[in-house]
Amino acid sequence: MQGPGVSKESCISRTWALNPVMLTSMNASWGTWREQFIALGVGSPMTALPAFSIDISGDFENTAREAVILDVGFVGWDQNLHGSYVNTACQLLPAILEYDVVIEREAISLPREAHQGRLVRLANNTKPVDWSATSGTQMRTISAITFWMAISRNANVTVNLSPTGGTNQSYAMDTYTLTPEAIKHLRFGWAAAGRGLVFDDPTDDVVHGFNELMLRGAVMTGSWSNLTGLVDRGVATNQTVIALQTVDQNVFRSNMRWFAGAAVVQMITALLILTQFWGFWSLGCNLSLSPFSTALALNAPLLSVVNSAAGRRGVIEELGNVKIKFGIVDSCSTATETRDGYTTGRLGLGAMQSVVRPRKGDRFYA
Repeated sequence: MQGPGVSKESCISRTWALNPVMLTSMNASWGTWREQFIALGVGSPMTALPAFSIDISGDFENTAREAVILDVGFVGWDQNLHGSYVNTACQLLPAILEYDVVIEREAISLPREAHQGRLVRLANNTKPVDWSATSGTQMRTISAITFWMAISRNANVTVNLSPTGGTNQSYAMDTYTLTPEAIKHLRFGWAAAGRGLVFDDPTDDVVHGFNELMLRGAVMTGSWSNLTGLVDRGVATNQTVIALQTVDQNVFRSNMRWFAGAAVVQMITALLILTQFWGFWSLGCNLSLSPFSTALALNAPLLSVVNSAAGRRGVIEELGNVKIKFGIVDSCSTATETRDGYTTGRLGLGAMQSVVRPRKGDRFYA
């Protein structure tokens, strides 16, 4: 998406080479300034030299365009006291940039690697600040942001060398001059391990701060109704962007090793149970689901005189010569009937002498 930001232009850089002689000498000098301090409580002079600095100011000399001057300096030397100090000054011009942004629900973020953005066009601002009280014109956008960034991103870390510290003493960082902005760019691992003193270049991080602040401000003011006279000619607040949507989907993957393990456990469990209870429910005789075995198991009246554990052979020996008949079976040894044509009893199989043949007109109830 397109939005306001700053474009880094016209950078001038200078490098000072550092060596053990310089880093142990009271007469060493690098950077664009040098100051003498008095040590607290000691009263002896100390030499202070720059180690890390960020200075942001308005380019008031450039009257043709609203601009910002970013001046940074950072030192780096190893445990053998070899390194350099780099001082870079860049001009930051207000511009329209094309950003790669990430939108997640209602939150918008600018990736750190997209700090510079792609330049679309430079802004056509003509004056950095209009202090005229009669015109009522207020400070322009980039000038106001410059004042804020100059305060929030300011850093001025120094290194000192005491004249009474001995011949083997080298410059050391004054921890009282550390600020949160300087701590962000200090390589603590190097300093803690005695591998030297190294600060990283803060230029890209400061540019990212400008761009993120200006882009978020543009998003917040995008719904204003009076923006027509506040934007550059040819620039619209509404725009069409190309987006890549990323959706998280659940992907299920079968792991057959777990299934194989569960199957093995089930088989082992079944074998253990079967070996423990094998033969526990044995009846001591051969049975089946034949009608004969079922009638014997359900204690049918016809087989009530037979031992249920006798099996087929025992039943045949006991009842093999008994003649059976289907008809009216009474609860007594012989069937009884009434004179009015209604019969009490039930239909079923029984011994021939205890079964009465139904007659025409008899009625039976379930």
